[in-house]
Parts: sequence; structure tokens; C-alpha cells
Amino acid sequence: MSSVTSLEFLDLSHNNVSGLIPTSLEKLQNLKYFNKLVGEIPSSGPFKNLSGQSFISNEALCGSPRFLFPHATLVLQSIYPR
Repeated sequence: MSSVTSLEFLDLSHNNVSGLIPTSLEKLQNLKYFNKLVGEIPSSGPFKNLSGQSFISNEALCGSPRFLFPHATLVLQSIYPR
């Protein structure tokens, strides 16, 4: 995925993809919008310049005080209850 450097939109809805955000997505410098991802928002690559609109439909994201998301453990506990 990281070799597709000009990718701007990543829509992962309506499929069975699950898991954390791969760090390889940090190499996608043109990424502006993505959805249905889980985990802590990376702080480098395109993620450092995204706005709150870029995170629509990403209820399971966490960790970035800049976007007022809850702490990672709280989100992951609600997604993966024990």
C-alpha cells in the first residue's frame, strides 16, 4: 500500500478489514480522507496535516489530543470488550 504514493482517498467501508492503522500509511503523503480505521492516529506523514473532516466515519480512532479523540485504551476496550 505504501508504494501507492499519490493515493488521496482510502475508503475501507463495507468490507471485513479490521485492525490497527498500518504505519506504512504514513508514507502516503497525498492522503486526505480515509474511513473505517481503528487505533491511534499516527503523528507523521499525511496525518500531521489532516483536518477533523478527514476522520469522519472513524469512531474507533484515538490518541490525538489535536482532534480531541479519547485515549487509545478506552477506545480499544469498548471495541474489544473482555
